Amino acid sequence: MAVTPTAPEPPNPYFKIAALENKGLGAIATSTIPANTLLFSEPPLLMIAHSEKGRSERVDAAFAALSGASKTLFLSLAGGMEAGVEGVWKCNNFMLTSDGLENAVFALASRINHSCDGGENAYWRWEGGEGRIEFWSGRRVEVWVSFFCGVPVGGIANVGR
Repeated sequence: MAVTPTAPEPPNPYFKIAALENKGLGAIATSTIPANTLLFSEPPLLMIAHSEKGRSERVDAAFAALSGASKTLFLSLAGGMEAGVEGVWKCNNFMLTSDGLENAVFALASRINHSCDGGENAYWRWEGGEGRIEFWSGRRVEVWVSFFCGVPVGGIANVGR
């Protein structure tokens, strides 16, 4: 299925979604951002909880329930062009709880690149009571720098990124 990559508009003036060389679309700072600034908060685009059904069956069922526009947005994330729904899920899902029983893909959060080498300049936390993920600048971020996140507050690993 051919999908034209699109991204939602960021909800603040701090960053934009832009093409990154050899990395697809990502978040780029458009102004200098102080440390510990809330960048955005968003609900999941697609979320599953573990159950007796297999993971791919649950992901497929959740995807089928999305609107047409949400399906297009989901498939525009990394992995979608090559491997469809399962590819997007594997490349973009966040493990939201320490027991690994809740996982989700997000429209904006999935555009933040993952870093395992100490280059993180953003961090995230799941606000389960509100059903939203929050992304914060972890240190001062200069203009035109790409955002990278690592392990979130509370130490829950980021899966598949």
